[in-house]
Amino acid sequence: MGGNYTQSSASTLELTIGCSTDGIHRDALRVRGSAHLSGHLHVTLTGPAPRGPIPLIVSSGPLSGTFDDVTVSGVAGARASLIYGPDFVLLSVHR
Repeated sequence: MGGNYTQSSASTLELTIGCSTDGIHRDALRVRGSAHLSGHLHVTLTGPAPRGPIPLIVSSGPLSGTFDDVTVSGVAGARASLIYGPDFVLLSVHR
């Protein structure tokens, strides 16, 4: 995505992330500017269950804010948590 990304508290960001058997995760949201997060996040996982944190959002500028909640689908019985960095968000999936 070119430019900055801002999400309001009333919005839901929906991402579909492809996981492969070689451990490579595809389809992260790449922001060429800064990112401000708020609201809700829903992630649909495709492919095999991930084996470690999955990059969800990577920005070339600073990242601020957090999501109010995260839900995940595509992996039966999965629960999710988020790991925030200065310019990235990772998804950790737990069973």
